Amino acid sequence: MIERNGMEWPDFLENWRKLGFNTVSSFPRFWNAKSDGPYKEYLDASRKAGFKVIMNDSAFHEMMRGHKAGSEIFCQIPGETNKVLCPSYRGPYYEKEMERVARCVREGKPDYVFYDIECWHHSAAGASKCTRCQEALKKSGKSMNEFLLDCGSETMRDLDAAVKAGAEQIGIPVPVQGSYNRHGLKPLYGIEDFWRIYPAYISMAQPSLYVAGRARDVHDSIRGNHKLLKNKQIIPWLTAGTYGEFESYKLEQMVLETLLNGARGITYYAYGDFTDSPLDFYYHAKALAQIRPYESLIADGEVLEPTGTNKEMLYSCVKKDGEMLLLVGNYFNATEKTVVKLPFAKVTGITDLRSGEKVDGSPGFEFEVPKSDIRLFYITGQ
Repeated sequence: MIERNGMEWPDFLENWRKLGFNTVSSFPRFWNAKSDGPYKEYLDASRKAGFKVIMNDSAFHEMMRGHKAGSEIFCQIPGETNKVLCPSYRGPYYEKEMERVARCVREGKPDYVFYDIECWHHSAAGASKCTRCQEALKKSGKSMNEFLLDCGSETMRDLDAAVKAGAEQIGIPVPVQGSYNRHGLKPLYGIEDFWRIYPAYISMAQPSLYVAGRARDVHDSIRGNHKLLKNKQIIPWLTAGTYGEFESYKLEQMVLETLLNGARGITYYAYGDFTDSPLDFYYHAKALAQIRPYESLIADGEVLEPTGTNKEMLYSCVKKDGEMLLLVGNYFNATEKTVVKLPFAKVTGITDLRSGEKVDGSPGFEFEVPKSDIRLFYITGQ
């Protein structure tokens, strides 16, 4: 979401908060001396209103901008001109790119930096013929795979250093960094290995979940990453329509599956996918409104793996001491009844958070979940 989207929205900051968002998005890499004044004012107003700022940055894509095939930044292949970004290039344009990132941090003063870097997918093929890579590979004494993963770690190390330098130069805390689609379940991405760059250079897992509303995929990805990381440093990229439009009600399901299986938040790509229907915003806000009173429980509670008698449903739970949230999804149109054994000897209260009604129940809690729908309960017990 570019700055202009927020600046053109009447009473944006008030309405943005009502929709459940607590950050605003910025793209300092697109600023120039003629445009950055209003953008900085917009971000200053956002901070004063209590919002955090995300700096979106496609590092190395910016370095590639304007370079023609055969440029020194691309793989040096005898007899060929190409636009395969060279994984071992560390020349003046690379240094200039690090300076650009530091400048963007100085200008944008972000709390978070979210990278979207997708320019390394052809590096292995290019490096196999690149004279510069072959020379560096020989010096390393490593296999091509290890050499490339080292290159990937170096690029993230240098980006981290650039962000830290920019923050230090203006006296702000070092922004929290994450990178699109880098996560533990699928650790290899281009020339990067998640476990080599986390937590050294990025602070979280950010799985890409452009899954056309399939809540099961969200459930499995967040829970799997939580098991591997053993913490909640997970913010997935969800969507309201990228790679396939879907019914808006599924956004509620995806948001809840994310937050009740071990994530600390969500981010979206892209704003344009929300603008085709107000129902996208509605179901996003509905999900957050239901769990807003239980933010501390979600943040600090233990992620459990409850089961029910109906094995075709999905079960999610966060518990702390004598309270818990239970989410059950009937995404595959199974028969509607199930029984969940609750982790209490005595149940003292059950609230259906979607209706607000009190529900009778016992440690053997029986209820129905309509087909293609969910049930969400707040439960207390001893």
